[in-house]
Amino acid sequence: MKIDQPIQKIFLSLCCCFLFASCRHTATIRYDEDAVPPDQALSTFEVEPGFKIEMIAAEPLVSDPVDMEIDEYGRLYVVEMHGYPIDKNKKGTIVQLSDTDGDGVMDKRTIFLDELILPNGILRWKNGFIVTDAPNVYYIEDTDGDGKADKKEVLLTGFSLSNPHVNVNNPVFALDNWIYLAHFGSIGGRKYEKEFGDKGTEVYFPDQPDS
Repeated sequence: MKIDQPIQKIFLSLCCCFLFASCRHTATIRYDEDAVPPDQALSTFEVEPGFKIEMIAAEPLVSDPVDMEIDEYGRLYVVEMHGYPIDKNKKGTIVQLSDTDGDGVMDKRTIFLDELILPNGILRWKNGFIVTDAPNVYYIEDTDGDGKADKKEVLLTGFSLSNPHVNVNNPVFALDNWIYLAHFGSIGGRKYEKEFGDKGTEVYFPDQPDS
């Protein structure tokens, strides 16, 4: 596995065409005065002739989305970073969204994995997913088919848990058969040294600490 350190990739835009106006997952949604409700959001987009945008999920079915992946069964796995920007109390989740009636719109939400710190990336891999959640990169899998991940292994660790915009993120399976990760490193400064000053350690495989 190669780690692409110098390149900071912007992962927050991956969901914007599908998941709109995210906010907390609550029973009652309150919008700011200038906010556009999801059912009216489509009319605010301008697209070239021949293209169209369709909404397949919105709050309260999904909230705080930062990345997503789709599996071979048409289910969406959405990474929700509820702790953004500095809450490290493991509020992050990955939810499985499915379309139970075949109308093309997601209507069922299942918590696939919770108690993540500031998760920000997901990649379909083997029978599960690779997930970035500094300081770790995980492999997670649902082994019994109940829609919830019951296997969670640390693939890599040692990344800095710093500003969420530059934490390890966005695993990509490239044409050369390597998986690349973006990682900028620690951004602290004097003002936010407590929140973002973690510099991490050498990145290593837990089962091969000397590699």
